[in-house]
Amino acid sequence: MATSNQFSVYEKDLQTRFYVECKAYFCINVFRSYREELLNKMDGLVEDRNDLQDNINQATQSNDFHCPFLSQIDEWHKFTVEKVKQVAENAYQQVIQLLGIKWLKIFTEFKIFSAELIYLNETKDFFEHVLTWLKQVIRQFHQDHKQLNQSFLIKFPLNRAYNRLIYVEEKSASTEITSVDNEL
Repeated sequence: MATSNQFSVYEKDLQTRFYVECKAYFCINVFRSYREELLNKMDGLVEDRNDLQDNINQATQSNDFHCPFLSQIDEWHKFTVEKVKQVAENAYQQVIQLLGIKWLKIFTEFKIFSAELIYLNETKDFFEHVLTWLKQVIRQFHQDHKQLNQSFLIKFPLNRAYNRLIYVEEKSASTEITSVDNEL
C-alpha cells in the first residue's frame, strides 16, 4: 500500500485531498493518478477472477476437473497391464518349451515301450521277470507323468501390497500460496 512518503504532501487547501490510509494530504493530480492505478489493479483482479470462474465452470460442467490426474493414472494402468501381459506371455512360452522337451522325451520312450509291450503280448515270448520289469516301467511312466505336472516352480514376486504400486498424495499448499502472494 502507498505511504505518505511516496507522494508530495501539500498544505490543506482546495487542491489537496486527505488520504485516510496514509493520514496525509495529497495533490489532487497525484491522488487521481494513484486512484487510477488502484482501479486498474482492481480491474486486473476482477478479470483474473472471471477467468478462474470460467475455468471452474467448464470443469464442473464436463465433470472433467480431475482430468489430468485421471489421465495419468489411466496411462500408468495401460502401461502396467501391457507389461504384465508381456511377462505372462513369456512365462507361458517358457512353460510350453520346457514341457515340450520333457513331453517329447516321455512320449518317445513311451512309444518304444508300447511297441515292445505289443510285441511281447503278440509273441507270448516272456517270463515272470519280464512282467515284473514291465510293471516297473509302467509305474515309472506314471511317476514321470505325475512329476511332469509338478516339475516347475512358478514364482510371483508380488508382495500383495498392490495398493503401494501407485498412490496419490496431496502437494503442500503453502509453497503455492507463497508464490501467488508474491505476484500481487
